[in-house]
Amino acid sequence: MATKKVRASDLTNPEKDGFLTKQGGSIKTWKKRWFVLKDDTIYYFKTQKDLEQTGEIKLETATKCTNEGKKKGKVYFAVQTQNRKYMIHADTEESANQWVEKINKAIEKLSGGGGNGGGTTNGTDSGSTPKKEEPEVKQPDSPKEEPTQVETPKEEPKEDVKIPEEPEEIPEEEPKEDIDSSAIK
Repeated sequence: MATKKVRASDLTNPEKDGFLTKQGGSIKTWKKRWFVLKDDTIYYFKTQKDLEQTGEIKLETATKCTNEGKKKGKVYFAVQTQNRKYMIHADTEESANQWVEKINKAIEKLSGGGGNGGGTTNGTDSGSTPKKEEPEVKQPDSPKEEPTQVETPKEEPKEDVKIPEEPEEIPEEEPKEDIDSSAIK
């Protein structure tokens, strides 16, 4: 699904914005980014003036945001979606706590909670079930085209496979006696 490009300057009246440092997905380097929490999405940019986001984190009812503690003077928190765990750190404990609180309020709003609670989650489930993702439907470019269904990739279940340490011994068959084919008639 293509993501709509958003300018940092277009995101007016955000719930929260500021610089944070995020760990990369496949290459685990830490990069400082301008983060903007707006409605159900956390956008991140290289600078405050970027013409399009570097990436975004779409919040869902199943998303979790938790404090991850302090290490070497940095305060970490995580945003866990169904597809990925985003590790982020703030420069101060106060900033990290504010981000966790605002993100959790945005998640509560998605499940109809309104976000008027205390801010951080206490680990209990609100009873809502995550939305089942529907396959994307490609809209026709012209009125004559019929919409086509695009298949979403399904994750294969992982099976534990035991490899035997030693191959099983196969008993040798006893040699069969030669039968005289002329005797059979």
